[in-house]
Amino acid sequence: MVGIELKGAFRGETRRSLRSGFGVYQYSNPFFRYEGTWHEGKKHGFGKLIFADGSYYQGEFANNEIMGQGTRYFASSRNTYTGHFYYGEMDGHGRLKMGNDDCYEGDFKSNHFEGDGSYLSYDKQLYTGTWHNHCRHGYGEQTYFDGSRYSGDWIANKRHGFGKLTDSQDGFIIYEGSWKNDLMHGEGTYNLGESYTYRNGMMVNNYPTEWPFRLCINENQTSTLMLTEEPIIITVDIVDSSDNNTRVEADCGRLIRLRCGQQTDQPTSDSLPTPFGFHVNLIPRSTKSTPSDNQLVSASNEEMNISERNQPIQDSMLTVTDNGRAQFVGINIDTFTMRLASASAAASLQSTSARGNRRKADKQTMPSFVFIIDDITDPIPFNKLLDAIKLLRKKKILMAFCRNSFSIRKTKPRKVVSRSPLKLPAEELSRELGPQYQTIDVRVGNQKLAYDIAQGDWLADGIVSTAVSAREMGKLEKKKRELEEDNNVLRTKLDILLEMLAEVTAEHELRRTG
Repeated sequence: MVGIELKGAFRGETRRSLRSGFGVYQYSNPFFRYEGTWHEGKKHGFGKLIFADGSYYQGEFANNEIMGQGTRYFASSRNTYTGHFYYGEMDGHGRLKMGNDDCYEGDFKSNHFEGDGSYLSYDKQLYTGTWHNHCRHGYGEQTYFDGSRYSGDWIANKRHGFGKLTDSQDGFIIYEGSWKNDLMHGEGTYNLGESYTYRNGMMVNNYPTEWPFRLCINENQTSTLMLTEEPIIITVDIVDSSDNNTRVEADCGRLIRLRCGQQTDQPTSDSLPTPFGFHVNLIPRSTKSTPSDNQLVSASNEEMNISERNQPIQDSMLTVTDNGRAQFVGINIDTFTMRLASASAAASLQSTSARGNRRKADKQTMPSFVFIIDDITDPIPFNKLLDAIKLLRKKKILMAFCRNSFSIRKTKPRKVVSRSPLKLPAEELSRELGPQYQTIDVRVGNQKLAYDIAQGDWLADGIVSTAVSAREMGKLEKKKRELEEDNNVLRTKLDILLEMLAEVTAEHELRRTG
């Protein structure tokens, strides 16, 4: 039966004085209006609820409630939801397209994201995984605007638990390990670029524990270096910030550079300022080296695969850390052109003296050589390069660098007669020692020797008893060892004095010839 208009609020079909069928109802509150099907006076079936601000719901109704599949448009936010409703709330599976072009598709519970779902933001960041109370919670995968991707655990919209962050280009792992409050925290492996790796180390708030790290000369190597013709290895460790200088074995693939420089008190535009309070003139690498040097350096570079870094090596040596340690292999006195640099410095001193500045030249000394070791890893791990360190070259013998510039003359022996009383004639011996002179005799082992004044020589004078106890023999052996040790110490002191004498003589020769 066709219904009639009731109180001007409803226009549509009725049955037994109840709205039934299709009809339009204007609520007493003019903000709401319903157009759709009715059943026994209740909104039931398919209909559209229109709001005065432009919002609306269009879809299924059941017993006067929004229930089932439908579309809800919110005019204030311009959000549009299409999916399942339960008592007027978004509940079940649906798709929410937001006014800022973000979009979520998945499970809802009481108007919140709950369960499995995917969220695509306007800047193409995509999350696919589980949700709880409108937050990423549980396991999920997030793709960021730069193409990187995180796969792992989430708690309350933050990466928390175990997860893996991969790069967008070739999919290599940037970090794999523990996370806390959206930061790398706990044990994990961090990779950067093509070679750097912080492997199976402990992280705290996106940084390794005991950060920042430091470069440190290996404890088995002195802070000064003696170079010879034989190749040596310079070992540098990556240590933590503790006082124990503990080597960080997790730090691998850091690119370390070694350069040699000559300290200068008169820097030029080409001089290199250092963080140590002085300038240096860099010394280029030598074009010639020993076969063993070439073999060692080549093997080292091949093993560490640094030839593809395209770094300038005219004045540098490069190496890569492994287990927190870097080694420069095959360094000797000819690795850098230190001989030529020393000769140039010597010529400069001679030129200064020749110009009449003898007093100034006397005050000048041969410049010191220093090795500068720094971190040039690119890209920079943890946004900070390690501070540079220095390694001094110990002065050995200056002649080793300047032997082609001059030669030390040999001193002629002095014509002086020895006054030793053991080699004087008898008359002169009596005159020297006086009338109370007695015969000199000595004992060597069990042999007695006496000095014959007339012949001027030592003669055998019989056998002496050698009855020596074991205790006395032990004392003699101990005394012998002590004398040998004293002799070794004296030899070392003599070598040092000879080196000092050679250096002083060389400087004196430079001033004299200048």
